[in-house]
Amino acid sequence: MAENDAIAEERFVYEWLSTLLAVLDATLPPETSATILQGCAAAHYRSANMDELVSQYRGNIEGFLQLLSEKWLWKVAYDKEAQIITADENKSTCVCPLVQKAPGVASPTLCHCSEGFAERMFSAVAERPVKAQVTRSILRGDKSCVYTIRIL
Repeated sequence: MAENDAIAEERFVYEWLSTLLAVLDATLPPETSATILQGCAAAHYRSANMDELVSQYRGNIEGFLQLLSEKWLWKVAYDKEAQIITADENKSTCVCPLVQKAPGVASPTLCHCSEGFAERMFSAVAERPVKAQVTRSILRGDKSCVYTIRIL
């Protein structure tokens, strides 16, 4: 009985989240939805203990990009003069933990959360504000997720 209750509770959470995303998409201007989801990135960033990882690379963008390349298998390019990083996750599936745990919650609006996550991560490493944009995404029909990060 308890197992069935847990499954029902899990379904409720997924349905609630899917409904929230659909309502955001249907009722709010895209920039407002983007701001909300970018703010939600803080929860994922904290749960992944990202401050612990990025603290090792503060002020060392090249070292961090090497980590992304070698350990996470991302394809990265850094135009130092223009202060622009292009980062391709180089994965054929969405790495968002919400999508992985609840495939029915696969709204492209979630990509704005990834932008917020990338902004937190890269601004901590660069020790300066950055602006991140998901330029390609699996949830939008692309073969991988690609970010453009502008160091401000």
